[in-house]
Formats: sequence, structure tokens, C-alpha cells
Amino acid sequence: MVMLTTIQVKSETRDGLKSIGKKGESYDQIIIRLLDAKAGYDSYPA
Repeated sequence: MVMLTTIQVKSETRDGLKSIGKKGESYDQIIIRLLDAKAGYDSYPA
């Protein structure tokens, strides 16, 4: 079972995530993609 959490972000941050996201992509998927690109989290669980 996947555990979900809630994080608080400014509306500007949410809008930024939304603007770089692809159609149908969740915020979780966007954040994981950014982590992969920035820090090489290739083994990060999807």
C-alpha cells in the first residue's frame, strides 16, 4: 500500500510545478522527474 502525504507549498510554487508538468502528470510525478534530473535519483521508487 502506498502512503500519501500532504505538503504545503506557496501557490506560486504549485503554479510553477503545473507549468512544467506534462498533460496528465501528477505533482508527484513532476517532483520525481525534477529530483531525477537534479540529483540523479535514478533508483528513486516511482
